Amino acid sequence: TILPVSSVRMIRSFCDIMHYHFFLGKDVAMRRTIGFVRANFVFACVWSFGAFLDEESKDKFDPWFRSRIEKAKLLRFPFVESEDHTPDLWEIHVSFHTMSLRCFSETDAEFQAD
Repeated sequence: TILPVSSVRMIRSFCDIMHYHFFLGKDVAMRRTIGFVRANFVFACVWSFGAFLDEESKDKFDPWFRSRIEKAKLLRFPFVESEDHTPDLWEIHVSFHTMSLRCFSETDAEFQAD
């Protein structure tokens, strides 16, 4: 079930997320590789389109979206070896340090409050 939101709002959220990663994260030296662009695309799709789903629908969206991305061979999702599992879509972000998708649990040192 999608929470009530306009298509325009979903597209705006997608564009805002892409814009941030490409233009506002400028204090980190960027290597805009195809992998970085793909990681941003996946992250933006998850958090703009998937964010408006209820919990039950998010559980269905995760394997559906992941299978589409893997079938298209856009990228490989992170795997957490220490926990021996693949994190769900809501546990990953784009790392400016690795220029790829990373699990939040592996990046505690990257986030520091000012």
